[in-house]
This record gives sequence, C-alpha cells and structure tokens, in this order.
Amino acid sequence: MENRQFIEPEDVIALQFECCKCGAKISFPLTDELQFKPQPLIACPACKQDWKITPESQEHDALRQFVDGLFRIGPALKSRTLKLAMEIPSRED
Repeated sequence: MENRQFIEPEDVIALQFECCKCGAKISFPLTDELQFKPQPLIACPACKQDWKITPESQEHDALRQFVDGLFRIGPALKSRTLKLAMEIPSRED
C-alpha cells in the first residue's frame, strides 16, 4: 500500500529555517501576508554562523517571491475548477 501526503498552499502556516552548523531553528508564521517580513537572515541567532542572506541577495528575493506566491495562488484558484496541492514525502515512524 502506498501512502501519499499532499498539502494545499493555504495549509502552510510557517516557514522554518535551520542552521546547518548548530541545528538551531527559527520559524516565521505565515498567518497574515503583512506579518511575513523576514528579517535579513544574516546569521544564526544561536551560534552566529554567517548565512549571507541579506535583503539585496538573490536568496532573500527568492524567499519573498515564494511566500508571495503562496498567498496569491489560493485566492487566484478559488473561482477555478481545479485545486493545487503539493506532494510531500510520508514519514515512516
């Protein structure tokens, strides 16, 4: 039997970033488009590892576009006769 899991854009409630050096995690809630104003992800808040993501970087711009897309795609497809869902791997416990 195959187990598949799908999420819709509106199912995403936060973005989490994890430091590859120390494993510290920081989350940004996505409950309101105006709330998501990511601080420049310059360094890990725990170990100070330089992440080199500044407001002028391509990475920051890509994150901003990704989040903007999440907020726009749900309402844009509401009046359509199709739904969008993203498949995520199922975790075997």
